[in-house]
Amino acid sequence: MATYELILPDYFDADAALIEAKGWFGDAVVTVDDGRKFALSFYDPTRLSQEIADELERNGLFSEPNLVVVSTVARQSIERAVAQLSDAGFATLIAS
Repeated sequence: MATYELILPDYFDADAALIEAKGWFGDAVVTVDDGRKFALSFYDPTRLSQEIADELERNGLFSEPNLVVVSTVARQSIERAVAQLSDAGFATLIAS
């Protein structure tokens, strides 16, 4: 298991209720002790399905690297998801 740091912007906690209500957050970064860095986007299932439908209607395609779906876009869910990704060696993510 790699040592990592989850970096959330300073405004995250102050805007936590709004972020959770939106169901989407795209300003998370994970740095790993081996030099890898991942920019992550978190969605809840409802917001993701809306986003997919909108993009398919507009462009006929939905694609987003390092997308992580969590039950709710809250600090605890994000931290738990990143810990699980770390346990898997961040194998499913693309380093930036």
